[in-house]
Amino acid sequence: MTAQIANHLINECPDVDFSHLHLYALLIGDVRAEESTISYSFTQQPDESKINVLSACWSGYTSTYKLTKNKELALIGFKYPAFTPENIEPDKTYELLTGDFWLMMRPNFFEDSIYIPFKNGKLITDQSEWCFSKKESTLLSRVQDFLKQVFGE
Repeated sequence: MTAQIANHLINECPDVDFSHLHLYALLIGDVRAEESTISYSFTQQPDESKINVLSACWSGYTSTYKLTKNKELALIGFKYPAFTPENIEPDKTYELLTGDFWLMMRPNFFEDSIYIPFKNGKLITDQSEWCFSKKESTLLSRVQDFLKQVFGE
């Protein structure tokens, strides 16, 4: 699998330091049960005529977000990757995120995820509320499931 380009996060909140992490997704639901999450649904959408799907960017665009001083997150733009001399002009937008959701962040695409919660549209800075997951290979998961079936738990 090709590493995917992360979304861009501008952090103006002095209570957290995300400089070592990259934003890969915004999710709603129970992050402890992966099958119980879905992507956050935005009103603002990228310009379909500019979407440029690449192996390193399956969606064809990246989003830019701003975490404000008062712990709110806003979608502020879309960028469209291009590996040609002609750049694709990014789009500016503004949509303040609301409700309960999670940032899925990682040091890089292939490392473990950190899930950072927002409640009622506000960042939860208490790290005891954050979730940390270990990525397991699909093969390893299948072998573990098979062994549980054969030998019990």
